[in-house]
Amino acid sequence: MQMNKNDHQNTPSNRSRSGTSLIETVVALSLLAVFIAGSCRTIVAHRKIVDKARAHYTAVNIAKNQVEQIRNTISSVGYDQIYNNAEKDIQVAYNGEVSDVGKFRRTTEVIQVDENLTEIVITVQIINRISLEFGTEKEVLRTYIARPLERSS
Repeated sequence: MQMNKNDHQNTPSNRSRSGTSLIETVVALSLLAVFIAGSCRTIVAHRKIVDKARAHYTAVNIAKNQVEQIRNTISSVGYDQIYNNAEKDIQVAYNGEVSDVGKFRRTTEVIQVDENLTEIVITVQIINRISLEFGTEKEVLRTYIARPLERSS
C-alpha cells in the first residue's frame, strides 16, 4: 500500500499534538489564578491607602473648620471670648458636627502666649476602622490669633 502525502497527518502521535492538552489548560488556568489573586491583593491594599488618606484629609478639614469657627466667634462676640472655644475629646462626624457615632475626635486647646496673642491647637483623632477605637492616627493644626487692633475715633 502506498502512503499518500496527507496520510501522515492522521497518525496517532500527530493527533495528540494538534490541540491543547489537559495539562496545558490546567497550567494556563493556574497562571491566570495567580495573576488574579495578586491583582486582588493590590486592589485591596490600594483601597486601604485611599481610605486612610481620605480620613486624614477629612481630619485636616475638620480642624480648619474649627479655626474658622473660632475666628467667626472673635469677630462676632470679641477676642476675650476666645477661651470659650476650648474643648476636649468631642466626638464629631466627617462634617465636624458633634455626633456620638462620629469617626473623629476633636480637641481644641486655647493657649495664651501674651495678652494680645493666643495659640490655637486643634487635634483631630481618627477612629480605627477595625477596632473602632481611637488610636494614634491624628492630625494636628496649630495657628495663632492676635487681638484685633482698636480703632481710634
